[in-house]
Amino acid sequence: MSNNSYSAIGMMHDDHPEAPRAKRQRVSACQRCRHRKQKCDDERPCSNCVRSGKSCNEPGPQSGLESIQVLTEKLARLEETNSRLQNGENSTVRASSGSILSPSVSESSPKLFDADSASSQMNLPFQPDLDHSLGRNAPAIGLLATFSQLQTTTVSEGRREIHVLGRIEPGLPPDVISMLLNTYYTRIHCRYPFLYFQELLDTVQQWQEAAERRAHEYTSTASIPTKRPELWKGFFVNMVLSIGLLLQKDAGFQSNLSHHAYYRLAVTRFLSHVFAHTERLIHLQAYLLLAMHALHSPSTEKIISVASATMRYCVMAHLHLAEREPDQPGAARVRSQIRRRVFWSAYALDRVVGTMFDLPFSVPDDQITVSMYANVDDSQLWEWCNSASREDTEEPESLHTSVSYAMHVVYCRQLQSEILNHTLHRDFETRSDHRLDWRQRILDELDQWKSSCHRFADAKSKSYTSGHWLGMIYNFSLAILFRPTKSSVRGPAGDWTVKACTQACLTFRKLQREGSISEPWMGLIGQFKCGITLLYCFFATPPAYRTDAFDSPDTLEAIRACSNILSIIAERWPQSQCLRDVFDIVAREIPLVDRPPIPRMGHADYERGAYSSPQHMREDSAKALEDKMAELDLIVVHRDTLRMLDEMMHEDFPRPAESVRSEVLSIQTTEHPVNQQNSSGQPGLNFHVVPARDTPVASLSPSIDHFMDPSLELSSTMLGFPGEFEPGW
Repeated sequence: MSNNSYSAIGMMHDDHPEAPRAKRQRVSACQRCRHRKQKCDDERPCSNCVRSGKSCNEPGPQSGLESIQVLTEKLARLEETNSRLQNGENSTVRASSGSILSPSVSESSPKLFDADSASSQMNLPFQPDLDHSLGRNAPAIGLLATFSQLQTTTVSEGRREIHVLGRIEPGLPPDVISMLLNTYYTRIHCRYPFLYFQELLDTVQQWQEAAERRAHEYTSTASIPTKRPELWKGFFVNMVLSIGLLLQKDAGFQSNLSHHAYYRLAVTRFLSHVFAHTERLIHLQAYLLLAMHALHSPSTEKIISVASATMRYCVMAHLHLAEREPDQPGAARVRSQIRRRVFWSAYALDRVVGTMFDLPFSVPDDQITVSMYANVDDSQLWEWCNSASREDTEEPESLHTSVSYAMHVVYCRQLQSEILNHTLHRDFETRSDHRLDWRQRILDELDQWKSSCHRFADAKSKSYTSGHWLGMIYNFSLAILFRPTKSSVRGPAGDWTVKACTQACLTFRKLQREGSISEPWMGLIGQFKCGITLLYCFFATPPAYRTDAFDSPDTLEAIRACSNILSIIAERWPQSQCLRDVFDIVAREIPLVDRPPIPRMGHADYERGAYSSPQHMREDSAKALEDKMAELDLIVVHRDTLRMLDEMMHEDFPRPAESVRSEVLSIQTTEHPVNQQNSSGQPGLNFHVVPARDTPVASLSPSIDHFMDPSLELSSTMLGFPGEFEPGW
């Protein structure tokens, strides 16, 4: 086999058999040897436990202040190591990792590390010496931000524990491993194809075969090989299995082996070897795997930290610049495609996190010059890169491949990015909030995106590639077009927001009922935001200004659906109980239907617009809500949602005087009758959609046909709400 190989995650890597033997690394004693203060040989089971016939277990994790102190010491050592390495010291580590900047790869489809050598590598002590395992430019702070206190899974005595070298334990059947890999492929890779999946499959298989041989030969005295083991690959093997376990809710073996075990093994045993590698793409792929795990874990801070660090690291590695791509045929072209996949996966992650939490993006769109990756399956990527000419580097976009769905989602993330570039602008309220022209332009682009969704959605899928999930992305894009306030909610902003948030909440409930998604944390945050926004529209819009959308049965059903989903997910994630409690308080206090004035009121009270409904939130509810705001701020982060909650908590419900209401009712019945179609014939007034079953194109009535506040100054061109997203369109 050639020494030059293409790694499991799509990176070039050269082995160097002539590299000097690595320094003997520190040994991590087992729990029994540590308790008895005996010297442990780092085998599992160790020789002491074998002779005594006792169970050989790894020491338990540290907790509390001791764990914080250990992480602080690690950070200090890492910073000291980085300083030394950047000054040119410790060059042997870089040499042993191999050079990948100018690879020389055979024309045939490359293979992975030799299984026999991998088996012999298992005899090496594993516990890394952090002072000698981290390569140059290792992002230490971002690395430590990914650590979290994880529970330790106790494996029954009848089963062998996971070896410290990260082998796949013999008790995990091959069909289970295949199921976990398929889970990762159908739920993660289809949206974020930053790994070269064909090589990942080969890596897992060869890693497992080597581990099985090691399981039967752990008592042998095999000689230590001279070349450095590719232990960094163990991180990717264990992380993919951990993510598969995390997403696979129906697997019965989870009771004995949780995803925490593989995650902890990957992070504490192998992550340092990943950053010992000199190739930044491998670092970024590791960051993205950590982000994929974080997306399905209940931690807002972790998601934001890893997503931001990943995108900033992409910028530092110049992955956003087309001129920094390698311009060579063959292996370099494959590497260029992997670079693009890594960047656009990080881009999609950065945009969805920024959109969900209302945060500025890590790099502006107008500074990105790199092209989209090719629409080619992983199994054909190597052959395509070798045969494609330099003038013809892209496949037709109409071809449906394993990455075409991810490409289609990225295009929608670009539209969401454009929306936030407007709404996050410092002059948004004075310059853009009242204008509809930029919204109409984005709506036209969203319409084009929606019209092609049927080509990328999987009709048989109940996961992230289903049409309903694309509809969820589309509805959320509509919901962020407006930011309703007490001054704008009486115009198109209120009607539009109610319709979009209603569709988003009902679509999310449908996905949950089908078991399509495994309670992603950001999906939960999005559901909470849409529910609070719906309640705010009821709070800020007096009954006289409410459109038919407020009285729709779907709107009330969406509020109930949001409450039910928050309650269900709170049972799984105690961290989300704050969201459930806050939503229940607000839903109980905000009147969805105002009762008319009490007849026995005086004429003066009636003229003031007095209502029998509550005029503000009760003191005890406001106090309970205020007590939870500090915790909610850490979870939700989204400043507009927090503003709405603050207004509902401290301010009176806006109610107009009776004279104004009479004027509005007059406008309602004369100038803007309900369901009146726009007949002006001007282009752009109605947003056109293609209904199901190939019926003719239909124009939906514009949202301006409600009785908005006459004092609002809006442009003459009004938006028409595009209607419900249908997967069959």
